[in-house]
Amino acid sequence: MSDSTFRTAVVRIPGGPESIEVIEVPVVEPGPGEIRVRIAAASVNPVDLGVAEGFFHGMGLINQPERTGLGWDFAGTVVATGRGVDPAVGTEVAGLVADFDRDFGTYAELIVVPAADVAVVPDGLDLVEAATMPLNGLTAAQILDLLGSPAADGNRLLVTVRRRSPDGRAFSPAVRRKRPTGHCIGATAGSGTSFRCSRSQASPTCMRISLSVRSCDVCALETCGRTVQSFESI
Repeated sequence: MSDSTFRTAVVRIPGGPESIEVIEVPVVEPGPGEIRVRIAAASVNPVDLGVAEGFFHGMGLINQPERTGLGWDFAGTVVATGRGVDPAVGTEVAGLVADFDRDFGTYAELIVVPAADVAVVPDGLDLVEAATMPLNGLTAAQILDLLGSPAADGNRLLVTVRRRSPDGRAFSPAVRRKRPTGHCIGATAGSGTSFRCSRSQASPTCMRISLSVRSCDVCALETCGRTVQSFESI
């Protein structure tokens, strides 16, 4: 990577993994509301193989004349900002590029994205691990949309989180939804852990949920004023 170019992985003519090539492209300055991120890690997802094989081209979802970018989610450090942007240069962020038809992707050294499309990575969470979360979080959000409004006696969801920050906050887009779903959401990061998901926006009535995992299959989940003693009851 030079001062004026950076490397990125693309597909010109789809044909499977062998069609992926690394090219150099010009560095782009972020516009108003945008940030440029030096990528530390990007996830490999099944959708990327579909792009490389031409599956989505065949469906008419991709129509790039020169090349198609690869990669959806990423984590890295903000290195430049446009006007009126927060977070600042030096902030570690994770984000998602959620469109098929594009000539850029997260398999790259740099990326310019809207600042609204990233989240600040909690202190202590490794960027490699943070890069695995955005697309998974989108998938979880889509599942909640498919579930629709829950019944009064079936509105409890348990979210498993691979990693949590040292202060006990779960870094999970599934928990941090912008609009309520009516579900009471608890979270676990594995056996022997305990943390609080403070002021979850997942439910208008269940704003604070605490969870203590005592073994691989037994927990105490305080939700809606009740305590549930096993996963089977949730």
